[in-house]
Amino acid sequence: MNTAVRKRLTAADITAMTSAANHKVLVPKAPSEIAVKSMIELNINDVLFYDRNPRRLPNDLYNEIKESIRVRGIESALFVTKRPGTDRYMLAKGGKTRLLILQELAKEDPKKWSRHTFEEVPYVNELDVLAAHFVENTGRSPMCFWDFSEGLADIRKELAKEQGKPISQSAFPQLLASMGITVERWEIMDAEFALEVLEALGPWKQRLLSEHVQKVFRPDLTALQKLWDLAPDTVSTEFDELKNKAIEACTSTHDYNPELLINSIIFELAPHLGCDASALSHLLHLHQKGDISTQEDLTTALSQRQASVEAETSKTETDNHPEALRQELQKSTSAPQSAPQEKPVDRGLQNLAKTISTRQQQATDLPGLPGVSVARGLTARPPKSQTSPNQKDLGAPLTQHELALLESMGNVGQARQILNFELHELATTAGIENLVVMSEAQSLPCGFYMELPKSETLGSVANDLAAQAWWLMASISGQFDHAVVTNLLNEISPEQSPLLQDNGPACFKAALGNIDTFADTVASCLGGEEPFIAELLINVLTDRSHELHRSSIQVLDACANFRETVHQRQSS
Repeated sequence: MNTAVRKRLTAADITAMTSAANHKVLVPKAPSEIAVKSMIELNINDVLFYDRNPRRLPNDLYNEIKESIRVRGIESALFVTKRPGTDRYMLAKGGKTRLLILQELAKEDPKKWSRHTFEEVPYVNELDVLAAHFVENTGRSPMCFWDFSEGLADIRKELAKEQGKPISQSAFPQLLASMGITVERWEIMDAEFALEVLEALGPWKQRLLSEHVQKVFRPDLTALQKLWDLAPDTVSTEFDELKNKAIEACTSTHDYNPELLINSIIFELAPHLGCDASALSHLLHLHQKGDISTQEDLTTALSQRQASVEAETSKTETDNHPEALRQELQKSTSAPQSAPQEKPVDRGLQNLAKTISTRQQQATDLPGLPGVSVARGLTARPPKSQTSPNQKDLGAPLTQHELALLESMGNVGQARQILNFELHELATTAGIENLVVMSEAQSLPCGFYMELPKSETLGSVANDLAAQAWWLMASISGQFDHAVVTNLLNEISPEQSPLLQDNGPACFKAALGNIDTFADTVASCLGGEEPFIAELLINVLTDRSHELHRSSIQVLDACANFRETVHQRQSS
């Protein structure tokens, strides 16, 4: 037990201890240093939206946010302020989506949602409000790149007003950072490029991505502009006119597709540079490699390209041409044949042989060879019903001469026969077998295309089997691919034999004949509808109950066989 007596502190002791203590005396804050929140309850319909809000498009998460607010209420503050000389509050730091939702909910339950407590902040200047909205919008959920770009441009204008001078490229990122906005220099450059060069995008603006500007539009359009400026007898301002014309035509008829748009611009520019679209694409590639930097380089590259194309065109194609096959047949009957040499068996031919074996007793038509209606080893079918004199009858039984001709076509001919059969199986399921056209045009990657239907004969892709089958087969054929169309135009113009069928003024061949109205003609025949092909393909191929499921898979396999055999013939 501690028996020490505790000493009573005297006044002197307390004074000494206080003097020796290391302590700070708190100084009261000035009124300007005290953060005071000013809360105000307002009718939600009395609050104005900020008229310069960078986010123009609806928030992609609108429905999810609405349900969250319905259940949990507003969990973060909505800020309001007043411009000088006005008597109504407006949103000060974002909040457009939440205020819209409150207004909708108030219509459902006015008593619960018509009034809300806002946090009031003082109005400093327009730049302060604009920057606050930009920060709030980019922080909550990403804006579309076009809204982002326009928002940056608005902030830069306000900064220039505040400082009384233009804002330089080097100073802009630092000024943005001082306002709490972190943006990389390359993002600023892409945003400026989009606003300056891609204004004509129209309905595509909301789909534009920064990565597409950086990797597609900016490098390709910049290079095309330089090629245009290098070319003799071109006017610089005409480039923008032609570019915008192509953009407006493409964006008004197609869904968002950056590569398609670049091809459309190339297609528009090429005639003015004295070349075709494929040549200009080649020049673009050379320029981006650094092989074209002067007018002389451009002229030389274009001459070499044209010489190469002419040399390739002048080659005589012996495979798959009826006249050449007949000559080959005559040789084979008049001269002794040497013993066949063994060839290595490959996967493509194994698949082909397997498919042929399952098609015994089946008959199909072979375009380009009148009367040919069976593949090797199959039985000829009875003639089709009588056709008009000006139509080709492709359904008559085969003669021995025709059978021998088909034999001489080899693997490619057999693959084409199998493909033709599978295409008609698929088309017949949907009742559009009359629209399948086989063609020997080299530009068509799968050797066929779909004829344009008569206007208003197809329904909506959402619920019409014929429309689904037509779009599926047309997309597989590649007939609307810009590169295919370009090559097809070059191929059919000098060709004497009909590579495409002439079925009247609204057919595919006639539409190609006037490329300026090509898109309009196609849209007219198809009711202006162009589905999302990838989604359609996935739905058909992954739904076993779909009426087109099995036939579509067989068509894809037949296309693969055909392309493999064509490639093997070309490389042999």
